[in-house]
Parts: sequence; structure tokens; C-alpha cells
Amino acid sequence: MSVRHRVIWLAFLLAFVSQAFAQAPAIEAQSLIGEWSGDIKGPANLPYQMTLTRAEGNKLFGKAKAGTFPEYQIEGTLDGDVFKYRSLAHPLTVELVVTRDTMTGSGENARSGAVGKFSLTRKK
Repeated sequence: MSVRHRVIWLAFLLAFVSQAFAQAPAIEAQSLIGEWSGDIKGPANLPYQMTLTRAEGNKLFGKAKAGTFPEYQIEGTLDGDVFKYRSLAHPLTVELVVTRDTMTGSGENARSGAVGKFSLTRKK
């Protein structure tokens, strides 16, 4: 095979592979509805539970609970594979990357400046 044919074949292969990645289906907010559990690692290591109850377009609504603290309402948005939400009761913002049945990322309490690493798995 000549160098020219190899270059053409490689260009075709790269175009095909990039097209396959470009057509990867986006995550639908509705698909995240349900219960998620895991933990927060940081200044305080706590079990964490989140229940997403409703989706409207890319917006999600639900509730969350850290350790023995009271449950609180959350709302957020899904942009690609990134779910960002905030507590409606606390100065807490969280940003998680969604990968199938897991979410990982970090959250920050604006009042205290505390940052925690979140790791959640969908409950089956």
C-alpha cells in the first residue's frame, strides 16, 4: 500500500471515529430520576442520599440528606453529563459528572468555605 493510500485510509478512519464520538447520545434529565446514595469526603465524612423526583427539560428537582442532618430541597440543571445543583435551604452548591449509574464531583458550602468530594451510585 502506498503512502498516499495509507494517509487517505487514516483520514477516513479518523473521520469515522470522530463521527462516532460526536453522535454519542446526550444524557436526558429524566433518566436521572430516582434515588442516589454514597458519601461526602472532606472536613466531615458523611453518608449522603439524594432523591431526584422531577425533571422539566434539563432542570431537576428533588431532596438530599447528609448524615443525620435534616433533609433539604435541591434544584439544578443537567448540561451534557454535568449535573449542577444547589440546596434551597443552605449555601451549598454541588457539581457532579454523571457516568451511567454514578455521579462524582465536589460541593462547596459558601458560608464556611468547606469543600467535599461527592461519590454517588444509583440505588437499584
